[in-house]
Amino acid sequence: MKTQGLILGAFFYGYTTTQILGGTLAQKIGGKVLMMFGVGWTAVLTLFTPVVTNYGGFPGIFALRLLEGMGEVCVAEDRMCNNTIACMIECCSSIRLALLLSQSAF
Repeated sequence: MKTQGLILGAFFYGYTTTQILGGTLAQKIGGKVLMMFGVGWTAVLTLFTPVVTNYGGFPGIFALRLLEGMGEVCVAEDRMCNNTIACMIECCSSIRLALLLSQSAF
């Protein structure tokens, strides 16, 4: 049970260590680019999960989950998502935008 907790926690550790970096990058290079990178990064690393589990053991899967968490911050960063949605929506009323943002939180 302790090993499972560490592996699941590795994602969280990676995610929390890159919060500030993700927000800064979102403001500098834009949300769309960063979101595409984050989704691609996490998808590729997820494909390597079975191989790393078989050959890398606990250290390998821990490192992989840590890197996945670091990439996922690019997808879920609040400022980036808000900036991206604001740029993608043409002329939407503030009520519709508030509903869209509140629905994506659940």
